[in-house]
This record gives sequence, C-alpha cells and structure tokens, in this order.
Amino acid sequence: MEHPVPMALWAVLIMGLTLLGMALMLLGLVLTVPWIAHASWHAYQDTVAASGPAERN
Repeated sequence: MEHPVPMALWAVLIMGLTLLGMALMLLGLVLTVPWIAHASWHAYQDTVAASGPAERN
C-alpha cells in the first residue's frame, strides 16, 4: 500500500481489459486473460525479488 496510484491504475487496466474482452462476445477474453495473467506474474516476481534475498524455486 505504499504506492496507491500505480495499484489503482493496474486495477483499472485489468477491469477495462476484462470488460473489453466481454464486450467482444467473450472472444476477446481469449487474448486478454493470458496477457493479464502474464503481466501479473511478472509483477509478482518483481515484488518477490524486491522483498529480500529469499530463495525462489
């Protein structure tokens, strides 16, 4: 919660892309869900790497 503006922007992007995918008769979700998941995974990895020298598998 140290950076609420980027977190809010990320939430708005996820919501907007999901709504766009639904607006395209759910076919847009075929592209947007993997894209959002991939970006979220990289954000998580950056967060874990920044939190300390913990071992990752």
